[in-house]
Amino acid sequence: AGTMSILYWSLPGTRLKTFSAATRQTSRGAETTLKVELITRDHYDLGELLRQLSQAQAEQDAAERPAPPTPAPAPRAARPTARIAKAKELLALPAPPKQIPYFKDEP
Repeated sequence: AGTMSILYWSLPGTRLKTFSAATRQTSRGAETTLKVELITRDHYDLGELLRQLSQAQAEQDAAERPAPPTPAPAPRAARPTARIAKAKELLALPAPPKQIPYFKDEP
């Protein structure tokens, strides 16, 4: 399956200089190479065009690469229940001591 990338520019400082196409036979069939030359005087326009080309190349490379295999889930380690129980005991606060109210005899 192929990818669809679009190179679009409506940048005022960028102009189409020339373009050409050449077809040749290969072992996989006919291949056509399309060459496009653009002229830009604005470095921001150049940066935007290069960003679009880089993104298109990354999308193509990702589509050609096989998906990485999903790793099998790691087995759960057996948890020692005695250690967990002891940790819970240590986290619990002791009950407060009983307080006996003191009533002073008043005259």
